[in-house]
Parts: sequence; structure tokens; C-alpha cells
Amino acid sequence: NEDFIFTIFLSDHVVWQRIEHQTGLIIPLPDWDAKADKSFMMKVLDKISVKPDYDLKTVSFDRFAEVVCFANYLALIDPIRIETKYEVFDATAGIIEDTVGVSFYEIFLEKSFTRDFGVD
Repeated sequence: NEDFIFTIFLSDHVVWQRIEHQTGLIIPLPDWDAKADKSFMMKVLDKISVKPDYDLKTVSFDRFAEVVCFANYLALIDPIRIETKYEVFDATAGIIEDTVGVSFYEIFLEKSFTRDFGVD
């Protein structure tokens, strides 16, 4: 299954750090629920913190690529030459994360600012 293989590959932080360094792009990885190297205090904090509104196992390569575009909208999109609704969406998602702090992985085209993000 390609999605399973991608999930395993996604968890390799060293690979993604190297890709970031080589490309100059920001690559936001999903929040990880369980790591063997976490301290006891970090495990306790994980139990009381807000859990992300997505499941790591459901992050497809397409979604991951979309999130990389969100994180790099300033470098990838020329605001004077926007031609598609996807460029508008990528820039909007990047601005939402920058200003509101909502995780890139929780931003979808069909979400609402007031209902889903809690922005009034």
C-alpha cells in the first residue's frame, strides 16, 4: 500500500530536514502522537494537550504536497500573477497558519473560519 509506505517515510525527520536544506522550502511535518524517545513529562503533557484534528495515517502524499505549498506560499506564489483558485487557497492557508496558528494539516477548502477555526 503506497499510503502505508508514505506514512513510514513521513516519520523519518532526518530525510525531511535534508530535503528542506537542499530545496530551501519549509516542510511542515504532522504532529506525532507517540515517540519512543519522549520523556515522562512530555508524555504527560501530550495527554492533556489538544490533539490535532487529523490522523497521521490518513495523510496522503497529495495532502502532504498541498501542505508544503501552504507553508511556502510566499516563495511559490507571485501575488501579481495569481491565475488559479488553488494559488488563492494556498496563500490563504499560509496566511491562516501565520496569523491564527491553525495547523496546516487542519486547513481544508471546505472549512469555515467561524465554525471550524473559531475566528470571529
